[in-house]
Amino acid sequence: NTAISEEGYGIGFAIPAKSIQRMIDDVVLYGYVRHPWLGVQYLQLDAYYAEEFGLSVSEGAYVLGDGGGAVFEGSPAEIGGIQDRDILLRIDGVEITQENTLSDIVSTYQPEDMVTITLMREGAVFDLFIELGEYQSE
Repeated sequence: NTAISEEGYGIGFAIPAKSIQRMIDDVVLYGYVRHPWLGVQYLQLDAYYAEEFGLSVSEGAYVLGDGGGAVFEGSPAEIGGIQDRDILLRIDGVEITQENTLSDIVSTYQPEDMVTITLMREGAVFDLFIELGEYQSE
C-alpha cells in the first residue's frame, strides 16, 4: 500500500494496513467508512500562540473559535463538558503536540469509543470522559 509517482521525483505516500483494515471492516459492517468526531474548533498551540494568548503551556489544542462557538452544539465535546478556551493536553495519555495533533489522535479511534481527555481550564488540570461521535457529512 505505497503509491509513488514517477513524475513526482520520489514523492510517495503509504496508508497503514491497520487503517485499511478498519475501513474494510466499516464497509462490511455499515456499508460506508465511519469517522470519529469530537466536535471542537481548535488552534494547535506552539510557543508563538502560547505567548500571544498569555497561556502557561505551549503544546495542546486550544479550543478557540471565530467569535466563540468553538464547541459545536450537541457534539460529544459539549455533552462531555469541554468549553471554549479549554486547552486539551492529552487523549488517553497521548500528548497533543505539533507532530501529533488532536485530529491525528482522534482519527485513530472509532465512533462510540470512550476516551479520557486531559485538559487545562483556568489553570486547573483534570480529566473528562467522553464518548466520541460519528462525523456526519452535510
